[in-house]
Amino acid sequence: MLDWEESKLPLAVQADLLTLNRTSLYYKPREPSLAEVSIKHAIDQIYTDNPSWGSRTIAAILNREGFGTCRNTVAKYMREMGIAAVYPGPNLSLSTTKHYRQLSEPYLGNRHYIHPT
Repeated sequence: MLDWEESKLPLAVQADLLTLNRTSLYYKPREPSLAEVSIKHAIDQIYTDNPSWGSRTIAAILNREGFGTCRNTVAKYMREMGIAAVYPGPNLSLSTTKHYRQLSEPYLGNRHYIHPT
């Protein structure tokens, strides 16, 4: 894609032709630290046992076990790992509007109703 060594065009022009941001060309991703890997492993174990627990509960358990992490860090790691707490969504006890009968339809519960034709 880019020619870093022997090119007649400067790197800025090459990036511009490929519509790439130049700052992203120099980015080198870092390896995760051992502490981060061990925390993610512990989060995975806790989440596998109890998928309804969120980042607050998992952070409290990790602090009890001596990891010393805050809830925001646990939430960030959970997002990176693609896991989220499993819980019911809002207003599940409410019926949707499609369950209401339409006003233009006759009430069929009344047996003595005669539909005007």
